[in-house]
Amino acid sequence: MAFAGSWYDQEHTVLLITVTGRPDWTEFHEMSDYMFAQMEAAPGRLDVITLIRGDRMPAGNPLPHFQRATRRMNERPRSGLVVIINEDTSSATFMRIMLNTVAKVARVFNPGAMPFVKSLPEALAIIHQDRQRQQQPLPVPLATPDPA
Repeated sequence: MAFAGSWYDQEHTVLLITVTGRPDWTEFHEMSDYMFAQMEAAPGRLDVITLIRGDRMPAGNPLPHFQRATRRMNERPRSGLVVIINEDTSSATFMRIMLNTVAKVARVFNPGAMPFVKSLPEALAIIHQDRQRQQQPLPVPLATPDPA
C-alpha cells in the first residue's frame, strides 16, 4: 500500500490521506501512526478524509487492527471525524461491519465518528455539518483536489 497525506485546507484542519494498492497490516499501522501524529500536532480539531483506492483489505482478521486504531482515536479528544471514501461498496460494507463490531464489543469509539461515503463532496458535507453542529470553523480548500 502506498499512502500519501496532504492538507485539504489552508488552516490544516482537514488531512486528506490517499491509499493506493493492496495494503498489509504493517502499512495500515504506518498510515495510522502518521494520522495520529498529525492529530497530536494539531492545535485544534483535525478531521481526516481517507480516500481508499486499493483493491481490498489486508489479509487476516481485521478486528485487532481496527480495535487498536479506534482505541488510539478515542484517546485524542481533539480528533474530529475520520471520513472514509471507498467506491467499492462491498469492501466498504465489510469495513463498516467490522468497525461497528469493534465499537459494540470493545466500546472504544462512536462508529458515527467514522462515516463511509462514496465521494469527496459527500465527505466534506459530513465534516461541514458536524462542524456547524459544534460551531467550529469550516475548512477553506487549498485547491480543488482530484478525487478520481
